[in-house]
Amino acid sequence: MSIVPEPPSASFKRTPPRSAEPLDGYVLSRRLIGTRIAAGFALQDSDGSRLRLAGTTTAHVVYLFPGSATSPIHGHDTPLADAEEHRAFRDLHERMTDLGLIVVGVSTQPEQKLTEAIAANRLPQPLASDPTFRLGDLLRLPEFRFGADRLYDRLTMLIIAGKITHIFYPVPAPGRHAEEVLAHITAWR
Repeated sequence: MSIVPEPPSASFKRTPPRSAEPLDGYVLSRRLIGTRIAAGFALQDSDGSRLRLAGTTTAHVVYLFPGSATSPIHGHDTPLADAEEHRAFRDLHERMTDLGLIVVGVSTQPEQKLTEAIAANRLPQPLASDPTFRLGDLLRLPEFRFGADRLYDRLTMLIIAGKITHIFYPVPAPGRHAEEVLAHITAWR
């Protein structure tokens, strides 16, 4: 199993939070690329094990999805779009693991809903529950509210040895997004 090499680093200055303005991919990338995930940070994945994103020899593709039980106001944040994205990562899972990547989906949904999504979509990748938005608060990730629910905006991070090396945001075509991620990774090999 090989580890994806880290792309040449870019020298970005940290930018202040821009909560008054809409967040775009460029601003988000500038703020997050190069950020290290705290060594002790872990999420609970769907099989009950702890998912650590800061391993020294691991490379993760972490895709965040809203996981709403109803259709939110964002057109691309529906349960159908979640299933399309899960299946796209499922279909490329073997190729990604051959490259040394650990693929995981993260949502604020409870573990039971994620277990159902894994069974319904026959997923080999784990899904992790973050009901209290810990990862989002840690990294100030984009979110939206639907009723009382606080949901992740669709986004993908490439994390190598605990350091964020690439951000995919926004994700306008969830069903084709896994191909975009794989193309980016293979371009750096």
